[in-house]
Amino acid sequence: MGGHVDEADAGGNCGFEAYDTAMRRELEEEVDIQSPGVLKLAGLINDDATPVGEVHLGVVHIYDLEQPLVAPREDGLAASGFVPIAELAEGRDRFETWSRFCIDELLTDR
Repeated sequence: MGGHVDEADAGGNCGFEAYDTAMRRELEEEVDIQSPGVLKLAGLINDDATPVGEVHLGVVHIYDLEQPLVAPREDGLAASGFVPIAELAEGRDRFETWSRFCIDELLTDR
């Protein structure tokens, strides 16, 4: 899942508070989360190897949910679901670059 931080999200705030507002707006727009959980900032992605990467910085979060109770709100996510990380490795070539970075990092941590 991805999104953009927009100046309109800041609502007069700055720094992390403005970012956090935008990130939570993106979550709300794209998925319906019906489980308690803990949202953790995991890291950053800077990839100058692609045109998109040259002008974007990725911020990665891990949302550790108590239960996998998440439903898509957007048609592009309709076929989404939860699978073990190891299964993602088998089909990692289907994913965009930033997702591959995340998959590789999650597999390294195990």
